[in-house]
Amino acid sequence: MKKAILLFIFLLSNLQLYAQTENGKDYQRYDLVLEELELRTEGQLNYWFENVEDKTLYSVMPLCSVEFIFLKHHSIKATTAYTFSFYDNHEARVNTFYAPNDINLSYEYNKKINHYNLYFGPQISIPLGITNEYSTREGILIAGAGRYTVGGTFALTGVRDPVIWNGEIKYDIGLPKNERYGTTWLPCILHVAFGFTDLVNDMFGFSLGLQQQLVFPKMLNGTSIPDSFSFKSNGQLEIFVLFEHDYLKAALIAAIYPLNRPYIFSITYGHVFKNFKKKKQIENQDKN
Repeated sequence: MKKAILLFIFLLSNLQLYAQTENGKDYQRYDLVLEELELRTEGQLNYWFENVEDKTLYSVMPLCSVEFIFLKHHSIKATTAYTFSFYDNHEARVNTFYAPNDINLSYEYNKKINHYNLYFGPQISIPLGITNEYSTREGILIAGAGRYTVGGTFALTGVRDPVIWNGEIKYDIGLPKNERYGTTWLPCILHVAFGFTDLVNDMFGFSLGLQQQLVFPKMLNGTSIPDSFSFKSNGQLEIFVLFEHDYLKAALIAAIYPLNRPYIFSITYGHVFKNFKKKKQIENQDKN
């Protein structure tokens, strides 16, 4: 997906692949400012495990996304996932958990300025499972945020052969939701990410990234709930292989704060259906 060739560059954002131009200047395998239509599809598998009361909880999350790029600078994207968990405890009342994640929809406008690339646009998250008192008491897995969110994203990438660096700020508001003690809403869900990618050659590369998530306390009747504040920080190492219209990525996401969270292993495969109009024009010229 556009944004860069790695998962940490806009993880539920866009992929962008890069390659060198003939004049030896900044390069991108697929131009960020597009002249034709593109359809990008991606499948991802995430795996992690963690200890719960001296037993192991194993989790797998397949994810898929589709992005359509049109009119040179515009794109729309849809992403969703499903989480499966198995609790290795024979004494537990329930051992298997499964639930859909949120559906994320976004629109993005991109602009290329020399070797800089700007991205900005709105997004919305639609929950497929709502957290409530019953789900908490019964141990029902709610894989997503559990509430509707709306917000916007601003991102910047820079290309300096062979290094690509990136930065992203994503701001969301959690819309009102009825809970046991009243209607709450979230004034700020802030995501900040930055890192760099090194293209070893036209096919192989690696990236390092840092991701932060800051969730401000819930608001209830104009008053904040202090214990609902949270902060997370992750580091990510990724290696990738690029082909003409396909790519393969493997990543390790490690917790920096808090440290007691599990590592996440990720495998991603993507395919780009590129330049429909241009391809048809070439076929017509060949026939003539």
